Amino acid sequence: MSKLDIFREEIDDIDDQILDLLIKRMSISIKVGKFKKENNITILNSNRENEVLERLVNKNNSIDLTDINRTCVNNVIKIDDNFIKNLWINLMDYSKELQKINDKL
Repeated sequence: MSKLDIFREEIDDIDDQILDLLIKRMSISIKVGKFKKENNITILNSNRENEVLERLVNKNNSIDLTDINRTCVNNVIKIDDNFIKNLWINLMDYSKELQKINDKL
């Protein structure tokens, strides 16, 4: 197996983990939607969405890349804040859609 194949296998494993976590996240989001419906709470909560984005950006910015680089062969780059925000905005938008669809069932 080539070094490239090994890297690709590692990425495939991580992709599988990400997908599993996304499925788990969406399942919980549906439960949140049911709870909101039962308690007459609107699906959209901009304050909560802003809290999530701020928490994740702060976590990203607090990672000490120096320590990571000591344990890694290659350099680790900081993930761009806008990438994180856009990714989570998409996740939250999809979660709201699932909650709306589930609300109609």
